[in-house]
Parts: sequence; structure tokens; C-alpha cells
Amino acid sequence: MKLVTVGFDTSCYTTSIALVSVENSTVLSSQRVMLPVRQGERGVRQSEAVFHHVRHLAPLTRACFDGMTNLDIVTVGVADKPRDQEASYMPVFTVGVSFGESLAAIHNIPVYAFSHQRGHIEASRYQSGLDSNSFLAFHLSGGTNEIVRYDEGDVTLLGASNDISAGQLIDRSGVTLGLPFPSGPALEQLALNGACEDLLPISMDSDGLHCHFSGAETRVLQWIQEKKPPQEIAAEIFGLIIRVALKMALTASKLTGIKEVLFTGGVTSSQLVREGIIARVAADTPFRAFFGLKEYACDNAVGIALSALSAYRKEIKNDGGTNH
Repeated sequence: MKLVTVGFDTSCYTTSIALVSVENSTVLSSQRVMLPVRQGERGVRQSEAVFHHVRHLAPLTRACFDGMTNLDIVTVGVADKPRDQEASYMPVFTVGVSFGESLAAIHNIPVYAFSHQRGHIEASRYQSGLDSNSFLAFHLSGGTNEIVRYDEGDVTLLGASNDISAGQLIDRSGVTLGLPFPSGPALEQLALNGACEDLLPISMDSDGLHCHFSGAETRVLQWIQEKKPPQEIAAEIFGLIIRVALKMALTASKLTGIKEVLFTGGVTSSQLVREGIIARVAADTPFRAFFGLKEYACDNAVGIALSALSAYRKEIKNDGGTNH
């Protein structure tokens, strides 16, 4: 009998479920589907997202367990909020919580809840080469632009964007250019054919840990009206994001003395972002940059399942190994 943990994550963009082996912490199965977004829109309303999650979870569960035999589910993990901060809440996460708690009740097993951000961190940490339990994590996604300190599962916010996130800059610019939402992949393809001259200035608070992207968005919209070539606009957007991320990471590293930075979130699935950060880290910074597998950088339940496994192992250890 193969012991497994199950993770559920129902975010603003994606419905996902994952199975992780208790024996060796490997991902056995992972299924995810993006929520449908109408052409020209920048996302979906929470009520619409909840409806889509309810429709998606049953077929995703069947797909995730397809071909799996002799499984014994020992625990369930759910994403119950966006970030590890007080009053962090979004209705979309109640869907995954409800499904996860129902599954746990049927099997009479524990269920553990984690933030969506914690899931991102753990998913990117998987097979990243980062083996420390204390590191910095930079979360770059559609709704989040934060650098945090991770210590044995505890997440502490160090810095963030004071207005829109890097992902929102990408998506808003892309949609205005006529690209689909989310716009990251299509905008990256444009950027690969453009040249970045660092025309978008970095806007940062004096502490070096809080940035601003709304001014860049205003300039990009002006460029679009002025018919600046889309590939040049795209290249400037990605170049700015890389420079801001590195500046914030460097400040956080100096402040904390931590030399390992894990880059996570949907924006870091971009090869252009990865290569840009890696190239500049090698040349200019005293810290090491880590990236997980590209397929787990975007919203998914892998990190939630891995977090549940860690919590389960800790509980077993505290109980003297009496369960399973």
C-alpha cells in the first residue's frame, strides 16, 4: 500500500490538486486547470471563480487519481488564504477547503491548512537544489510582489510592492496590447524579439524593500498609444521586473545576512526572467538564486501537498510514530 498526501488549491487563477508520496516526498500526480477569462478581461470575479472551481474539482480529482492503485491517503492539505498575514482572505479558497475537509472526514484523517503563498514557496523549493530551512523567498505572481523570510515553515514579510504587482503590470500591459489573459507567455514571446534599454526607471522607497509599478504602467500605456513597437515595450517590462526583483533581494539579503534567495510565483516560470536574474546574480550580487521546476512555478497544489506531508511527519514524530 502506497501512503500519499493530497493537496488542494483553488486560487484566483487556477484549480489544482496534487498527490505526494509519503515514502520519498516525490510528486506522484499533479493536475491543474486555468479559470476561463473572457477576451479583454483582466481576470474573473470571485463569485465566478468559485463557480468554476466547483465545476473543475471533480474531473481534476478523477484525472489526478487515474491509474493510481493501492493508495492509502494519510492526510490532506488545503490552501485557505492568500498569504501568511492577518486578515488575509479570499472566497475562492473556501472551495478547496470544503473539498479537502470532506475528503479528510470520509477517511478520518487530519487536514492541514496553509497559505497559497506557502504553497508557492514549497512548490518552487521542490527539486530546486535549496536544502536550507532558512532562506529568502521572492514571490512574483499575478497578485503578489513580495519578498519574505522563511524559517522552518514560518513566513515573515520583509518587502512588497506598494501598488500593483509585477504580474499585474504584465497582464494589464498585455491585455491592452490585445494579448490573452494571463499575458505572461505571449508578452514574453514579444520580449524575445525586442531589446531592453532600461527605459523604465526603478521606483523604490528609501528602505530598498518596497517598490512601485504603477508609474511604469502609466508609461507603458503611453507607449502603446504612441505606437511604440510591442516587442520593445515587452522587453522593457521584463527588464524592469528583473532589476526591481534583484534590488529588493539584495537589500533583504544584506539586512538579514541570508545568502539564499528562492524565486517563486507565476512570473518566475518565464525563461526570460530566470535567465535575466541568474545572469545578473552571477555578476553583481553576493547571494545565490534558486528556482524550482517551471511547471510548478505557477499556481498549483504541489506545495500544499508537500506542506501537509511535513506537518504530518512532525505530528507522527511527536506522537511517537503511532499513526500508520
